[in-house]
Amino acid sequence: MMTTDKIENLRAATAGATSPTSCKFDGFRPILEADLHRIISSSNQKSCELYWLQPFIIVNILDDIIAFVVYIFYRSLSEGCLPESQKRVIVFPALKKPNLDTNVCLNYRPISNLSYLSKTLERLVSA
Repeated sequence: MMTTDKIENLRAATAGATSPTSCKFDGFRPILEADLHRIISSSNQKSCELYWLQPFIIVNILDDIIAFVVYIFYRSLSEGCLPESQKRVIVFPALKKPNLDTNVCLNYRPISNLSYLSKTLERLVSA
């Protein structure tokens, strides 16, 4: 089956589906400051080039802002959307295996570089 056929079949199969933005995520347990503190304290402090606030600053002032971050995360989950500042990402290609031909696009996979807070929310939901 050609790629265009797969795309057309997928479009046909999902034509009547509702928009993901209309969904609410209301079946999660409350976010606890202790859980968030543990996740932030144990996480890698890599930063995204798009985001001006460096992770080490967040870690250094965490005790002062943790209630605010919990509130933002809770609102994001309960409303089903992220703040605009957390929706930007840098995507770059990475070779799937070192011995693959670098001239073939199919030999690459996308890597997304998210903001530190977006990645933290992702880890919190996963936990």
